[in-house]
Amino acid sequence: MSEKPVTVYGDYGRDAEGKRIRKKFTGADEVEARLKKLEYEKERALGLHRFSDRMTVRQWTEIWMNAYRSEIKGTNKVSYDTYVKKLNSEIGSMKIKDVRNIHLYRCLLAMKGMSKSSLTKYRMVIQQIFRKARQNKVIPDDPSEELELPSGTSGTHRALEKWEIDMIFEHWSIHYTGLWAMIMMLAGLRRGELVALDWDSVDMKARTITVRRAAEIVRNQAVIKEVTKTEAGMRTIPMCEPLYKALDSIPKAQRKGPVCKSKSGQQLTQSSFTCGMGMFNSIMERILNGEPPIQQGRRKDCEKKEEKAQEEAKRARFSVRAHDLRFTYATALYDAGVDVKSAMYYLGHADIRMTMNLYTQLSKERENLARAQMITFLDNWLNPTEPKK
Repeated sequence: MSEKPVTVYGDYGRDAEGKRIRKKFTGADEVEARLKKLEYEKERALGLHRFSDRMTVRQWTEIWMNAYRSEIKGTNKVSYDTYVKKLNSEIGSMKIKDVRNIHLYRCLLAMKGMSKSSLTKYRMVIQQIFRKARQNKVIPDDPSEELELPSGTSGTHRALEKWEIDMIFEHWSIHYTGLWAMIMMLAGLRRGELVALDWDSVDMKARTITVRRAAEIVRNQAVIKEVTKTEAGMRTIPMCEPLYKALDSIPKAQRKGPVCKSKSGQQLTQSSFTCGMGMFNSIMERILNGEPPIQQGRRKDCEKKEEKAQEEAKRARFSVRAHDLRFTYATALYDAGVDVKSAMYYLGHADIRMTMNLYTQLSKERENLARAQMITFLDNWLNPTEPKK
């Protein structure tokens, strides 16, 4: 005859309606029953006692962020917040037990305009969220397993050509946005890191820039957040001579607060940064076309459209984006022979695979360039131009 099951009880205060919260735990013996009670109390300390068939994705991500956010490295803390918000905007109200792989794939599809790198990070966050949900027995299976990335999402960032770099070196000081370009191109800062860069992070004596903070754009405004003291977060970047001179051109009395400011001298917002980069490109393009850097007034309305279109077609173009500047810095590290681990540090990558993928891409580009140069050399060698008489 089998022994009678043993039940123990636990009292956990009262709920929002004032009703007493009392739980019972049953086991084959008292030891098993008390172990079940102890496991429940551990889960309750993490907020896991809220689990039920009604648990939503939004409720789980809140628990997940509170429990595991400390494991997230460096500036990734900022991007994680953004990706969690994106996920909740799509399926936050769904019961987590009802989420399937197709729902998560549709979340990625909704972000189709993002770069391949951003989509990969978004998928990584989704997989971490649902993997932990399965490990904590919130869900029996993980719907994020083998989650595919949508096609056609490759980024279009590029390294600047030498003539573009020379243009920036020669004319950056014409406009206040030129300093932004110099910092991103010669220190490899991301947009969010540039927006959050403060003069207390610039050591002119040691000639270094320390990345301590990153900005997350929320409704056009920059929310500044501290980054953790890890290789992927706070890092110290040495200044080259051109960057030092650019920063040193700022009067000492003005070296307070944000290094890069809006036209009105305020903290940069998304719109002021976008407008500023647009203005920088316009100035470089006017110089490139032999025009005054700053356009005075507007063209006359009576100007013929056909004539204007013809002029536009003949113009030389200058178009540089923030990530192109950072990619140029990464390319400089590669060309200088900086090893992958050091490049990972200077670029602030949380995962060395990101740096290795970047170096592999650059290696292929350099291989293609070398092949083209070799073919050109052989063509010229085999078919030399006849000397002029």
